[in-house]
Amino acid sequence: ILGGFLLGVGRLPVPWQALLLSIGIYVALPLVAGYISRKWLIAAWPFSFTASVVAVLLGLAVSCHMGHAIRWVPFLLTLIGMLSSQVAASLLNDCYDHCRKLDTQVFPTSGAVVRGLISEQQASRGAAVCMAVGIRRP
Repeated sequence: ILGGFLLGVGRLPVPWQALLLSIGIYVALPLVAGYISRKWLIAAWPFSFTASVVAVLLGLAVSCHMGHAIRWVPFLLTLIGMLSSQVAASLLNDCYDHCRKLDTQVFPTSGAVVRGLISEQQASRGAAVCMAVGIRRP
């Protein structure tokens, strides 16, 4: 409304449809996507991704050192597989800890199940999906 008022001050025609569409795309859509994906980002423990990425990069470095050409598609598939396997392990660990009552108090490093962001069933389903993505056929 403020944008339309400011555009109307100069007696310019206000493109209301374009204005509302751009607000929806550039403001509302990222906010909704962030709200929905927040709980899964917490559940994935992204601070632990370094271990998976370093292992794949080390393999790439050794391969290059041995004189092999970089094959980008297998490299990227391996990286995606390692990251999805890492997420699956994190989800299963969180589910197991909560199920066995090993992790009952909420700390900054607590998983999403303990925090109540996702249920045990959602965590196990998410782990199954991540493992399916992580398994690559040769």
